[in-house]
Amino acid sequence: MNPPVDRRMVSVAKAIGILFVVAGHIPGIGFFPFLPYTFHIPLFYFLSGLVFNPSTYLGYPIIFIRCRIRSLLLPYFAYNIIFASITAGCKVWPGISFESQRWNVARMLFVEPFISGHQYMLFAPGWFLCSLFLVGLAYLFIARMLERFLVREPLRFFFFCTLAVVGMEYGRLAPESKFFNHYLNMVIAKNLIGLFFFYLGGRFREVANLACLRDSRIMVLAIAVQIYCITHYAANFSTAMNNYPSIPSSLLTSLCGITFVIFVSTRLAHSDQARDGWLISIGEQSLHVLACHLFVFHLLNIMFLAWHGESLQILSREFYYVYDPQRFWLVYLCAGIGVPTVLAIWANRLRGVLVPR
Repeated sequence: MNPPVDRRMVSVAKAIGILFVVAGHIPGIGFFPFLPYTFHIPLFYFLSGLVFNPSTYLGYPIIFIRCRIRSLLLPYFAYNIIFASITAGCKVWPGISFESQRWNVARMLFVEPFISGHQYMLFAPGWFLCSLFLVGLAYLFIARMLERFLVREPLRFFFFCTLAVVGMEYGRLAPESKFFNHYLNMVIAKNLIGLFFFYLGGRFREVANLACLRDSRIMVLAIAVQIYCITHYAANFSTAMNNYPSIPSSLLTSLCGITFVIFVSTRLAHSDQARDGWLISIGEQSLHVLACHLFVFHLLNIMFLAWHGESLQILSREFYYVYDPQRFWLVYLCAGIGVPTVLAIWANRLRGVLVPR
């Protein structure tokens, strides 16, 4: 029997993680030493493995598949279709064209989300949701096979760690070497890394004593290792594009970042400030923040550019454009997190009124 998961801690951890996701799309923001992109994508794989219940899902995989389709794929593809419709409907905005160069509807709506997720101008940046679905599905069937062949620890650890190293080594190939194997790199190799962190989340749930993570010495060690890695090695790796300048530093910064988030979230989860507060709400609505924050950025861009009498044409060329991030980064960060969270809460309340349970 697996110990129960502290759902408050998971919600707070998701809130911290989504803050780094949004911050990572604002140029120039850095929370030294835990910089955006050094750990937040592995963090969400880890949290998904943490809440994975093998006693239920390994015996009844159809339950897991149905739950993940409902909680991950359906919301993402709903947003995907909405933003595709907005993009198509706004082919020519005053001073800006949102028209895609090539409109292959089937590919953009149902294929590209599993590859890069960057299929048109106003897209929902939720490629990770598709990746998380594939990783969870792969882990489910691999875990069933390992159970069948009685493979135990530490062989399981070495198996999943080897998968991650293989995926990273493939990602380290020169871009020209990966050009003809783009699908292999983005669909298979990238998700091998996710499998390792998904496994670690489940393993953490089985064996870890959360009390040890409240020990400040653990946090001091994680910070020290993180500072060493980002000052001595290339820290600008990309899990999204499966590109890793250094495998050891990429693994270490990911693990240190996860340790940092779990340490902080276990302390905050049951504090008076977090109880029924914004951290819990942001974590619970993190999917909507992920899907909508770039759209909020675009609205802010239009507002700032129009206010200062500048051309909107730049928005046609840059997916991640942010107006004067040195001055307005906090506005973008707060709006990118707050607006989707508030709207999702209001939508849930309205649905509760219109469709009582």
